[in-house]
Amino acid sequence: DHVAVIGGGAIGVEFAGLFSALGAEVTVIESLDEILPFMDSDLAAKLRESMRSVTFKLGFRVKRIDGGVVCCVAPDGTREDIEADVIFMAVGRQPCFEGWGAETSDLDITPRGVTVDDTMRTNLPGVWAVGDITGRSQLAHAAYRMGEIAAALIIDPASQRHGQIMRWDNVPWAVYTSPEAAGVGLTEKECAKRGLDVAAAVVPLVLSGRFVAEHGLSQDGAVKIVAEKGSRAVKGIHMVGPYASEAIWGAAGVIEMELTADDLRQVVFPHPTVSEGIREAAWALEG
Repeated sequence: DHVAVIGGGAIGVEFAGLFSALGAEVTVIESLDEILPFMDSDLAAKLRESMRSVTFKLGFRVKRIDGGVVCCVAPDGTREDIEADVIFMAVGRQPCFEGWGAETSDLDITPRGVTVDDTMRTNLPGVWAVGDITGRSQLAHAAYRMGEIAAALIIDPASQRHGQIMRWDNVPWAVYTSPEAAGVGLTEKECAKRGLDVAAAVVPLVLSGRFVAEHGLSQDGAVKIVAEKGSRAVKGIHMVGPYASEAIWGAAGVIEMELTADDLRQVVFPHPTVSEGIREAAWALEG
C-alpha cells in the first residue's frame, strides 16, 4: 500500500512512477533540493510537479531504517518518520574493483571508476575500459558507443583521425516516467560553471497540435534550449513530455554537428509531432 523510495535519481523516480501507477502511495526521499540532479533544474521541477500522485521529500536526510520506518531529518532539522510496507533503495551504483585483478594491475583507479581518456584508453598500454566501470556515463547506449570506439582503435589505430573519440557532453539521457524526460548537452548551470555566456528559452509543448490532441491543455510538457551567446551554438536541449526519449536523438545530432540555433531554425520537422517543440524553442531564443 505504501512504498518509500530512497533516492530521487533516475531509477528512484522511474520506480516511484511505476509503483504509483500500480496504486501504491509513494514517497520519494531525496537529500538534495531537487530530483534528477543531472537534469536542468527548471524542467526537473516541472517533471516533479507533474507526478502529482507521488509525494516528494526534498532536502531530507535518512538517518536510519527501523523495520518499516524510514527515520529522516527534514531541512529545518526536525525529525520525520515515514512508514512504508516496502522500502526501495535507489541511491546509485559504484564500480566493483574486487575479484578480477584490478587491485594488482596498476590501473589508474579512482572511487569513481577506471580512468580513461576520450578514446577509452587506460593508463596501461594495450588496455581499454568501457561501460559503467569507467564511471563516466552509466548508460547502456553510452557503453555501446564506448565499445565501438575501443574496438575501432584496437583494430585500426588510425581511426582516431576519423573522429573515433567519445564526446561525453553529447550523450543523451532519458527518464522513463510519465511524462517522460530527456536531455542532451549542458544545462544552464553547467554552462555557467564552464564560464560560457549562454541564453536560454523554454516553450510549452501545448504549442504542438499532436500534444494537445493526445493529452489536452492541462498536461505538463516543455522544451528548453541553451545556446552560447555570440556564436549561438546550441549547448543543450532538454525536454519533459511524451515521446521525449524518442525525439532526443535529433537534439543529440544538433549538438554533435555543432549546429547553431539559426541552423536549427532551418531544419524542417514533420507535423504534427511533439518534436516540433525543439524547433519552436530555437525560434524562442532572442536574436
